[in-house]
Amino acid sequence: MTQVAPNSSPPGNCKLAIPKKGRLYEKVVEMLKGAGIEFRREARLDVALCKGLPITLVFLPAKDIAKFAGDGDIDAGITGWDVIKESMVTVERVMDLGFGKCKLCVQAPAVKEITDVETLSGKRIATSFPDTTKEFFKPIDEKLGKTTNVFFVSGSVEAACGLGLADAVVDLVETGTTMRAAGLEVVHDILETEAMLIANPNSTHKDLVDLIKRRIDGYITATKYCMLVYNVSSELLSEAIRITPGKRSPTVTNLDCGNVKSVQSLVLTKEVSEKMDALHSMGATDILVLDIANSRIIFSVCTPTIRRDNPGCGQGKEDDHYHYLHIIDTSKLKTRQIAMSLLRSSILIPRSGRSKCSIADHLRNFSSKLDDVSKLVSGLTPEDVQANPQIAEFLKVNFEDDSDGIDDGFVIPGEILEKFGVTDSDFPVEKTSQKEYGAPKLDRGLGTELQQSLNIRTLHTYLREEEGSNACRRLRYDNVIPGLLYGSDPTKGISSNTTESKTMLKTPWPELQRELDRFHRRFESRVYDLTIYENESDKEGTVHRVIPRNVQRHPVQGSIYCANFLRYFPGKPLKIPIVHINTEESPALKRDGFIIPVSKHIECVVEDGVAIPDAIELECTGVVLKEVLRMDRLIFPDGVRPTSRVDPEKFVVGPVVGGRGSQTDGDGEEGGAEEAAQ
Repeated sequence: MTQVAPNSSPPGNCKLAIPKKGRLYEKVVEMLKGAGIEFRREARLDVALCKGLPITLVFLPAKDIAKFAGDGDIDAGITGWDVIKESMVTVERVMDLGFGKCKLCVQAPAVKEITDVETLSGKRIATSFPDTTKEFFKPIDEKLGKTTNVFFVSGSVEAACGLGLADAVVDLVETGTTMRAAGLEVVHDILETEAMLIANPNSTHKDLVDLIKRRIDGYITATKYCMLVYNVSSELLSEAIRITPGKRSPTVTNLDCGNVKSVQSLVLTKEVSEKMDALHSMGATDILVLDIANSRIIFSVCTPTIRRDNPGCGQGKEDDHYHYLHIIDTSKLKTRQIAMSLLRSSILIPRSGRSKCSIADHLRNFSSKLDDVSKLVSGLTPEDVQANPQIAEFLKVNFEDDSDGIDDGFVIPGEILEKFGVTDSDFPVEKTSQKEYGAPKLDRGLGTELQQSLNIRTLHTYLREEEGSNACRRLRYDNVIPGLLYGSDPTKGISSNTTESKTMLKTPWPELQRELDRFHRRFESRVYDLTIYENESDKEGTVHRVIPRNVQRHPVQGSIYCANFLRYFPGKPLKIPIVHINTEESPALKRDGFIIPVSKHIECVVEDGVAIPDAIELECTGVVLKEVLRMDRLIFPDGVRPTSRVDPEKFVVGPVVGGRGSQTDGDGEEGGAEEAAQ
């Protein structure tokens, strides 16, 4: 018997590499065990044998897995897309795993308020992804005639700006907590990444790689779905099936206790609570939810669209378009109705080739071959056709097919559909353009030129009818944030004392996330033109000028729970944040000193027609240790002034403090004591 070294792989085994530590390790191990790929890793060993499978797990740093897979040292591996792109190797992208999602972003200090990535061309960029960063900045440098200095940092990349080593960084952003703690903000997204299964294109273990893919795919599907079991009367069965249609159709079983059916249906885990509520409301009983430990379910992604025949589009290619056939009662439907129903089908039907007889004749003849003469069976797949000799023979006789057998169902020629008045315009093809990483982001909050000149951005929201904590919780589950519009607006004759001044809203989370990613906490100090739509079909909406106010956040995660808006009009007091400028000209601040923020905002009034400033600048030139900064150092733009409630003599931005390293010449202990006493 051949002896195998403890830290090596037996000859002939498929080598699968996974991260040995880090943010992906625990999720990958949990996924493999759930998929039935069990192993035992001995202490201090980076190799483990799988139980019952000729697979060897190799534990490697995540950044090395892609390179080893491309060089053929391993057959397959699990790592992130960011690492794969940085490795500059050729690997087969087997499947995306759906976790470890984050973005590789260009980040700059928030105080610099950099919004255009081109301003960083020629600057110093610190990153752990130097090749990807150089590739991103290359077209920008060529356009501007500059050379960006990209240098490698193995860890703690976000600290490079604070230490003065770099002007910006390129690093991964998942939640943004570390980025914001370091005083950075996102300037531009380079790419989106997530964990994925990759393989060596020339691997000799294709069958085992496919086995790993099937098992992982089955586990991922099992975590997304659950089995819903309930009892319902025969009279309510059709309504219950409409609520829980399942994958192809639910399983219905007769019970001995009278006119009652037992139904089992596959439902999405995230929708199970709503499904249970709907079933209970319509009269179902004994409703149970069963977890699925694992599965082997294939979900075909097909859309009810229509497209002209493309001679260059062969079977099996990515640009084939399919239709589905729903249950059709051919004894009652007219020819046009049959054709229209055929477009909303659930039998896989590629549109190519030529037919020998009319579509209506095909359907009627086809239905005569089935057990139920009046109906076509919903959910029939090519495998089902192959398994039924009658159906396969009928299709082979009545439809032209270049292949030897019936592999992809039967054909719907475009000219036949035209006879029924069905054209491409009835079912337009939705063209999804592939995202090009590095392309400039479209800022959907800019608004019109007038709004931009006033520094007012736009938001979109909808009227809300749902009330109560449970209803709001369901909205948040669907990525919709509840809120309220309130306050007076003399320009529109709205008084805050009336009930009409309060309007319940629900705002899509992407709208708020776009502004939070750009402005972070300053989001609550900005003015927006809020367009309120009655529903999704409303294209006009009403516009209100507002300020985010009383925005409620999760105490730990920091996510928004409730987004309220206060009406704004010219002359209304507005709290504007204070930012520091020319800190490098301060002998105290550039030598470890800092300002204790007593006031982070100042209440101002902005005249009508004047651009609302993002912030009020605090001039720090010549600031020394223990100096108390007051309003006289604030720079107010034209048309912006503090309100009468702000006392210039008492308003304090904050004192300057720091260690002894920040003391300037003449700031001795005696002088410091006298200033402190004063």
